[in-house]
Amino acid sequence: MPEALEKWPVTLMKTLLPRHMEIVYEINSRFLRQVSYKYPGNIDMLRDMSLIEEGGDPKVRMAYLAIVGAIPSTACRNSTPSC
Repeated sequence: MPEALEKWPVTLMKTLLPRHMEIVYEINSRFLRQVSYKYPGNIDMLRDMSLIEEGGDPKVRMAYLAIVGAIPSTACRNSTPSC
């Protein structure tokens, strides 16, 4: 699916889907905490695995979001006890 490999501009997502973008940032934060715990001090790893591709025009990596979002422990960690 080529659309899964798309990268959407953060500015577009913030404009069209502001609440969704807040959720993407929260998922990314939780995921990067796990990556940081597993690979302490490896900034390159964090940059490469982030859901947000940094640069002149930051983009949301949609395939990364789909994969991380499909892992229940990532979405539920540090959340409600029912997860």
